[in-house]
Amino acid sequence: MFRISLILILVSSLQCFSQNKLALVVGNGNYDFMTIPFALNNGSDLSEKLESLGFEVMDYYDLDLPGLKSAIDKFGQNLSGYEVGLFYYSGLALQVKGENWLIPVDENPQTDNDVEYGSLNVGRILGKMEDAGTTANIIIFDASINNPVERSWTESDYGHGMAFMDAPAGSIIAYSTSPGRTVVKTDERNSLYTKHLLMNIEQPNISIEDIFKKIRSDVREESENRQIPWESTSFEGNFYFAFDEEFTGLILTNVTSEDNTDLSKDRDISSIFTDERDGQNYRWVEIGDQVWMAENMNYRVEDKSWCYDNLERNCEIYGRLYNYEGAMESCPDGWHIPSDEEWKILEINLGMSRTEADKRAFYRGTIEGGRLKSKGSDTWERPNNGATDDVGFNALPGGWRDGTGVFDQLGKWGFFWSYSQHTNMCAWSRVLFFDDPRIERMNLMNIWGQSVRCIKD
Repeated sequence: MFRISLILILVSSLQCFSQNKLALVVGNGNYDFMTIPFALNNGSDLSEKLESLGFEVMDYYDLDLPGLKSAIDKFGQNLSGYEVGLFYYSGLALQVKGENWLIPVDENPQTDNDVEYGSLNVGRILGKMEDAGTTANIIIFDASINNPVERSWTESDYGHGMAFMDAPAGSIIAYSTSPGRTVVKTDERNSLYTKHLLMNIEQPNISIEDIFKKIRSDVREESENRQIPWESTSFEGNFYFAFDEEFTGLILTNVTSEDNTDLSKDRDISSIFTDERDGQNYRWVEIGDQVWMAENMNYRVEDKSWCYDNLERNCEIYGRLYNYEGAMESCPDGWHIPSDEEWKILEINLGMSRTEADKRAFYRGTIEGGRLKSKGSDTWERPNNGATDDVGFNALPGGWRDGTGVFDQLGKWGFFWSYSQHTNMCAWSRVLFFDDPRIERMNLMNIWGQSVRCIKD
């Protein structure tokens, strides 16, 4: 069962994720031969709603074919830097020979060939989103009209709809009505489907699949079974549009490692290293070509590091918790805070594939986190799933200190800094769990306190 990371996380910390979601919203309503008033309202209202939910939004209205192509190409180029991509289209669309086409506002196709030469194939947007390498893609079509070859168009015609498409891996495609069916005409500000999308999308702590199920139920009920929305999905985890203090709204992907290399024979714990600054001793371990501290750092950085609950005995067991600035000052000469890439190399040395390590998904791998966690101690709460510590890393669950000074999750989760910035306010981290053998890659605000593991220069 998937679980949401960072329970009880403060809403202020969610700024770290504000740049991870990009949406392209298109509303085509003023056609040369007809008008769809609600299409423009759909686009503007959804754009506003998505921005309030942390998306960066590119929105366009009444696009001709060059405009559609340009908007989608620009979206595809920008999307490569994001975890989540969303495309929404409200306007005219139709199917020809089993393929779906978006109709530009200056087109009035009369034959199949007119559609193929003058409209935009939906495959273009799917391809751009797939090429961007995002963790999750959300595609929403509020568009279903007649094939003009089968019957002439009038302003009241909403005919044979869009063809069903299989969602690429990590994607969900949502349709305003079931494949080949019509939508219900409305005189309200928004279409029936988008009205309920706007009403439900802001509900906190509800997964995207459940959001769309609720929309389907609401639309079916209001339309008296004349319109039933549909989805095709290949999501491997959960995504939340909205969340409260108990959720982060992250993608959680359940994936497997391609290889689980046995590194136990390579383990070589050396003699004790002494930090000349304060005389503390630390063990270290060689894993692959890397040399890591085998203990959490406990060097005091004034006003930038803390003992959990401000109790010295916790520092003696778990080391100190550092904010980002303090972490950069914590390692002794000859050692440094690992980069995000150096963490990936460690994960690969533990058996995770490069493809897996590079994924933007936050949960990654299968047993690699267990290979890092200390075993047979009283530091991790039960069940301490998967803990073998067969590489001698001896990871400890030091918990965290949030930006307001509240400590949490001692004995349950271990948080470890990298020096690689995600934004100017956040940096990439690694998280280990007492009840899961995987490793989570995520980012937290620089003001939060996490543990430090130094790596040798």
